[in-house]
Amino acid sequence: MPIKAIVFDLDGTLINSTRLHARSWIKSFEYHGFRDVDEGYVEMLVGLPGVEIVRLVLGEAGLRIYGSIRKLKNEIYLNYIDELNVYPGVYEVLNTLIDMGLKLGIASSTPSQVLDRVLDFLNLKAFFNVVVPGDAVLKGKPNPEIYLKAFSSLGVDPKSGVVVGDTVYDIIPAKIINAYSILVTHGRDVSIDVEPDFKVAEIPEILDIVRRELMV
Repeated sequence: MPIKAIVFDLDGTLINSTRLHARSWIKSFEYHGFRDVDEGYVEMLVGLPGVEIVRLVLGEAGLRIYGSIRKLKNEIYLNYIDELNVYPGVYEVLNTLIDMGLKLGIASSTPSQVLDRVLDFLNLKAFFNVVVPGDAVLKGKPNPEIYLKAFSSLGVDPKSGVVVGDTVYDIIPAKIINAYSILVTHGRDVSIDVEPDFKVAEIPEILDIVRRELMV
């Protein structure tokens, strides 16, 4: 059965933002007295809900002041907004997928007030029928709730959909809901325990997969 919709993760998938998220978390941690945190480790966690990142990095001490940590992290991240950019070919690929008759959505762990600013700044909003931010669900990735909400809002059974992401936090929920999954590596050596249906180095390669494998 041909696919009808594609739901994308945003950070690290469509936009080059993972390091900026990690840097923002680190600066907020430092302000709150948590120093010598490994930025590489935090970068690996980007894609998870913020509360889970704080739990894994700082434990109960961080969770007790999570609201303050998260608020400052968001402010710091938005100060970096001029450094954000989409990966090569993103606009062209999204336009082509729309021309192919597919519905498009975003499912991002980023909260709505930050996500809206980023999508506006990068002129991405108009491409998507549905945008589901992290604060629109009770359970964040890798729980499938955010992807189920996106496909439901699109009016598409997940079995007729595709999840595109850059981490295991996107591939796991895709498997749970029986959607096709595409892992985008952007040239990184990505090794995850859950095997995606397809793996690509860059976003434009998605078009060949959709045409040859998923629209027939």
